[in-house]
Amino acid sequence: MNNARYLTILLCTYNRAKLLKPLLSELIKQVKAQARNDLEILLIDNNSNDETKETVLEQGKNCDFLIYEFEPRQGLAISRNKGLKLASSKIIAFIDDDIVLEQNWLNEILTSTAKYPYKAFGGRVVPLWEKEKPDYINLIGFFSLSQKIFPAHDNGKAESLYPLSKEETNPIGANMWIYKELFEKHGGFREDLGRVGYGGIPCEDTEFCSRLLRANEKIFYYPNAVVYHPVSTYRMSKEFIKSWHYRNGISTVRKGGRGLPLLDFVRFTVRLLILIPYYFGFFLFGVLLFNDKISLWGQFKLIRVLGQLREFLRLWFKIPLKDPTF
Repeated sequence: MNNARYLTILLCTYNRAKLLKPLLSELIKQVKAQARNDLEILLIDNNSNDETKETVLEQGKNCDFLIYEFEPRQGLAISRNKGLKLASSKIIAFIDDDIVLEQNWLNEILTSTAKYPYKAFGGRVVPLWEKEKPDYINLIGFFSLSQKIFPAHDNGKAESLYPLSKEETNPIGANMWIYKELFEKHGGFREDLGRVGYGGIPCEDTEFCSRLLRANEKIFYYPNAVVYHPVSTYRMSKEFIKSWHYRNGISTVRKGGRGLPLLDFVRFTVRLLILIPYYFGFFLFGVLLFNDKISLWGQFKLIRVLGQLREFLRLWFKIPLKDPTF
């Protein structure tokens, strides 16, 4: 591989100009602190109509390692794939456009790649709750919700290979760094998954990491590289969590890629005849106990199964997508 740089920080953004200014300022400061010329920040503007371009150009006036590119096709996976094509580095570090960086974030990423032989890493994503989270947002125990909803990826301070648990099987795109050769070997992000504007079907990052693990590529959890992800009041709402579960259900079927009609029929039948009554039972149990944690957990899981059933039927009847992700 003959890449000109060592690491590219790939930042894809859509209409987040106000949040970009402090993020870019911190990124630029951390890159300059390394005092080396083989690092770059590549920002992909995914068809924003706010002051994103002006903000980036203003921030980049005094540095030659901040690169601005425009991508008119809407979609996070599309933007990330464009970044992969443009990046001239050995390693690609992915972050979201609404995070807050720990001050030693970049230094820890460089430490991890120098210290370990692995070619894919995930760091901690710690949630910053806008207000006290309600009781139904439970992240521990049997009736817990997935951290990915908010999103978060805080699995303690112990280093480990993925999967970390049955639920935490891979890093998330808000804080992961992967050698470019793995994308060249296994392909890029699936563009029928991923955020599109403020909607879309989640988990293009999950699908890619699952692809790596199925191919026996090792991914390492390195918790010393930390970012903080704000969790808005809306993202904590029941409406958002329901929507996330429905779209996640669609995603799990779409990214399955098994191609075995009989197995898919079995999976469909299990969800229809077993999982729907199972989760509906928990919903009723919670209602009878006046326990929102249990009743909403059952309701969220039911909605996820409905999303899965919907996607099975769409695939079987070959109903075309109205847009790339829904």
